Amino acid sequence: MSTAPIVSWYFPDNETPISQWDIGVIDAGTTSPEQTILIWNNRGGTEDVSDMQECKITTTDNQGDVLDLVKDKWVECRVDTIEGDDFTAIGGEEAKEIRAKGQAEGIIKGTANAALLEDEANYAKVTLRARPPLNSPALDPH
Repeated sequence: MSTAPIVSWYFPDNETPISQWDIGVIDAGTTSPEQTILIWNNRGGTEDVSDMQECKITTTDNQGDVLDLVKDKWVECRVDTIEGDDFTAIGGEEAKEIRAKGQAEGIIKGTANAALLEDEANYAKVTLRARPPLNSPALDPH
């Protein structure tokens, strides 16, 4: 029986783990700075684990996906490990497929690796940005 995937998220320096995306204050009708994130499976693992399958990314809230940021899909995602991909709005049920470079749809490999950026089969690289519409209400960032 294979070991379950071991998921971790890192900033693009591949040294600093990320636990949340703090986008700060963004004026309505403008676009936030972009944030690139590496989504790893088995980063630096010395033994193989199961591949991550059917991988997707979206936004959600703890109120049933009713907050404007989620409901109105203010966050956009580009999958940098898919050549030619472009930003797509995500939120709630509207998820975007992610994958490691050169892998089949939704796959991030779980093979043993050295945690190097050259281990491209073991991570998906995504870039996120927020684009609240001009008529969006102010949200409390806390």
